[in-house]
Amino acid sequence: MMRNLQSTSTVFRLTFICLIAAALLSCSENEPSTITVKGNLKNLPAGSVVLVALRSNKWKTIDSISTKDGLFEFNLSAAEFPDPILVELNHYDNDRIKRPIVFKTGVKGKAGYGGIEATSEFYLEDGVEISGPVEIEDTGWYKRIYTNKPNLMGRQSRVMYEDTASFGISANLGKLAGLIKQHPYSFYYLETIRRRGTRLSDAQFTTLFNEFNQDVRESETGREMKDYFETRSTHKLTPATLLPDQNGNLQPVLGPKAELNMVVLCGQCELEIPELKKIHQQFAGNEAFKMVSISMDEEKAAVNDTMEQEIIPWQQLRITAEANRFAYQLFGYKSVIPLILFVDKKGKILDKHLGYSEKSIKEFTDFISKKISTTTR
Repeated sequence: MMRNLQSTSTVFRLTFICLIAAALLSCSENEPSTITVKGNLKNLPAGSVVLVALRSNKWKTIDSISTKDGLFEFNLSAAEFPDPILVELNHYDNDRIKRPIVFKTGVKGKAGYGGIEATSEFYLEDGVEISGPVEIEDTGWYKRIYTNKPNLMGRQSRVMYEDTASFGISANLGKLAGLIKQHPYSFYYLETIRRRGTRLSDAQFTTLFNEFNQDVRESETGREMKDYFETRSTHKLTPATLLPDQNGNLQPVLGPKAELNMVVLCGQCELEIPELKKIHQQFAGNEAFKMVSISMDEEKAAVNDTMEQEIIPWQQLRITAEANRFAYQLFGYKSVIPLILFVDKKGKILDKHLGYSEKSIKEFTDFISKKISTTTR
């Protein structure tokens, strides 16, 4: 009798294990191995369609394909895109004229304040289809290819299009948490929180983050955001802050002997160089003052191109991907450049200027003269 019970128990365990394995196999089979984005756009000019990523306002080409009779199809490895990312399609005709492909979403409203009615942006998900007859609209510098037909998009895009509650601008924490509860799978909400990160306290972030489902929280994007909020308080501008120069060698942002540092955050710095040269010429040789430009373009090539075109006598550094994540904590940077900071030797920001005006040079030189004369007495 005991032997029969043991045998039955063994069979039950084996059956249970088989059922679990079958369920897991079934789940993995249901997840697409390929992400397909199709197009069937009547009247589309001959040329190519380029799929580009839009995250962090940086365009990055994902794939490009030639079109024939308005037909195109992207087949991407799902393993390369575990998280849905924001993308758009751009068309290049045979004359290399670029036009984004804009489509109807099926939502009535105004973008950002009650739903998105028409856009070129969508989240990269399997099964996206863009179709319909197109019109070419060229009005001066503004160019686009437009289809008036609502198109087939995934659930991630739908949340973004149907955001009539304006998740991106609402300040009501309870309202935001309630919206996430309705769509706990939404990477649009997650990305919006990323962009609003500097305005959220750690406690507010935790409240919102915990409303997402486990898949979102444990996604690459979710883990990155959690790490940002857990460690951001440790990232401050200090004499130990290092960034790479044009040769890739790490250099201190602040001068070891400088009582006042002028830190210029720019793109590739071309526009700022002529004005900055005037300031450098006036204070060159004074050890109490240091100028440094930091290119906020993470691409090393862009910085090198500028260096080849200009002979720049002050230090040139570039932001890294890691430093860019904490750019607000380091520099008070909110994605708008040029940003000019005057910083003391300990890393305290004494003054901040966004952009240039006709009075900027005099304001800067007066401030520098006053601070240097005060600190060197």
